[in-house]
Amino acid sequence: MNGGPSLKNFELGYKLLKWAFLDESPTGEVGAVAGLRRVKEAAKVALAVLQYSKHTLLVGEAATRFAIEMGFVATDLQTNASLKMWRDWQHRSCQPNFRKVGHDYFTSSGFSWLKFYYLWSVYASKVETADKFAWFIVATSTNGARYKIPGRVGDSPIPGAGGFADNDIGAACATGDGDLMMRLLPSYQAVENMRNGMSPKVAAESAVIRLANKFRSFQGGVIAVNKQGQFGAACHGLSQFGYTVRNSIRLSLPNSTNYSKPG
Repeated sequence: MNGGPSLKNFELGYKLLKWAFLDESPTGEVGAVAGLRRVKEAAKVALAVLQYSKHTLLVGEAATRFAIEMGFVATDLQTNASLKMWRDWQHRSCQPNFRKVGHDYFTSSGFSWLKFYYLWSVYASKVETADKFAWFIVATSTNGARYKIPGRVGDSPIPGAGGFADNDIGAACATGDGDLMMRLLPSYQAVENMRNGMSPKVAAESAVIRLANKFRSFQGGVIAVNKQGQFGAACHGLSQFGYTVRNSIRLSLPNSTNYSKPG
């Protein structure tokens, strides 16, 4: 499995990749990278962190250096399409963006920060699986928001936010506004809900409603699976939320979950 570059750039026009592998074998190992530049195989680099280091998360240029040490090749991740998208954004006075400050603060830079609102895609690569030894493995990545502030790290490489697994209980993963998800760790919450006896669907709903009660603007969803192979999902702020389930017998596309209102 591998996650490569998307069309999404940061404010300064470059791409960063982030991946997390949460390998819940008996050792409970985790490997993740964030802010990875110039290396396409971000998923494999995250796996290398898990397999060849005692660390959990590597970030930025140091993560790129580690990747090169592991034999990965540095390359330009930009495409003509992504560069055009970024230049078009510049021509729109850099709107929309993620800053809260006013225009005067950035007058000298030529940027205009008069507006602030989210522009993001509900697309994420989140995988939960149990191997033949019944060990849970979660792998997460994201297509990401456009024009983030340089230095920003999202939910995907943060255990408990984008994904979480406990080999005794089950696993969960989430998609949505990563800046909000990092604050309440919905994937961790869903697994803990199952530990306390909830079914996967109810556990996912509870985690989503907790987010929605705290952040009314939240848009996203949570998927959960327990050790018995039961699964369920819930979403908020979306009309539907589709996901895929595969076992040794078949591949299925369960019905999308319904909109969950804050309680």
